[in-house]
Formats: sequence, structure tokens, C-alpha cells
Amino acid sequence: MTIEKLRQALATQPFRPFTILVADGREYHVPSREFITIAPKAERTFVVAHGEEEYTILDLLLVSGLEFGNGHRRRRKAS
Repeated sequence: MTIEKLRQALATQPFRPFTILVADGREYHVPSREFITIAPKAERTFVVAHGEEEYTILDLLLVSGLEFGNGHRRRRKAS
């Protein structure tokens, strides 16, 4: 994952909500652009907001992908 790909996802018109998938299994839903902050010169880190005073600082090296969809999480089959 690159910072440019994340910026492209945020710039899509109209905006499409997505989920950031992290290598350890955590997921961060991004319902609108206002939930992510990327510093103008950032290369790897960004901030995901969860509420007015709650946020997570993430490193792109930990991001395994972005999942776009209709807002409903698909069920993963148990092995």
C-alpha cells in the first residue's frame, strides 16, 4: 500500500466509504473523508478518527489493503 493509493481513495468523486485492513486483523471503517488525516508531506503515516477525541495513528507498512463495498461486511467462511 502506498500513501498515493490512500490519497486516491480519499479523492474519489463521489466518495466511496471503505475499510482499511491491517495485517494483524484489525479493521478501520472510513465512512467519509473527514475520518482520515494525512499530512501534506507524509510518506507512511496517517490518522484515522473514531470519534471526537479518539483516533489511531497508522503506518502504511501495516496496511494490507482497502476494502470497498456497500457498507455491509461480508461473512468470511470458517475453515
